[in-house]
Amino acid sequence: MIMLLIFFTILKFIRNLKKEEMIFNKRNDIYMDISYVNIESKERVTERIIIKLYYDDVPRTCLNFYKFVEGFEVEEEDGKIKNLRYLNSTFHRIIKDFVIQGGDVVRHDGRGSISIYGKQFEDENFMYKHDRVGLLSMANHGPDTNGCQYFITLGKAEWLDGKHVVFGEVLGEYLDVIKRISMVETRGRDNRPTSMVSVVGCGFIKKSGKDEL
Repeated sequence: MIMLLIFFTILKFIRNLKKEEMIFNKRNDIYMDISYVNIESKERVTERIIIKLYYDDVPRTCLNFYKFVEGFEVEEEDGKIKNLRYLNSTFHRIIKDFVIQGGDVVRHDGRGSISIYGKQFEDENFMYKHDRVGLLSMANHGPDTNGCQYFITLGKAEWLDGKHVVFGEVLGEYLDVIKRISMVETRGRDNRPTSMVSVVGCGFIKKSGKDEL
């Protein structure tokens, strides 16, 4: 309850998004280094995925994701600034052959949500379909309730079309990584991993090929 009050009821303002931030570098792909326990070796490993965002077609949704990779500041009631980002966030829900879901930067358990536009923001468009493995899409709990959570598809999921906004993809050479992650042991009806699956590094791949952040 205290955490919810801090993040939701005591947000006096979210720092203004500058106009130039809407023209963020469209050449930047995103990397995520993900730590998990490999189902075969039983050892904890860290593997990288590279994500391409559909900047031109879904700009508001991409900017939301981009800013949580970079780190997004909000002001708490006591005036302190809190930096929210995907670094150290977890994948709290993994369903084999369906999705891996993460991005809760508020509660880290799938119950929290916030966006750079406020608590939530509208569905931008449904231009892209959930027609293959590796698509990056917004998690929500109904129309126009997008926040910070996202999922990556593990196959076709056409029943999600028109309900969840696809805004990027995992590049093909990294699809085997998300397939390996999808094999981790889970428990319960909420398909929570039995061992932590977390983002231990994230940032941008510049045109030069060098990592940033």
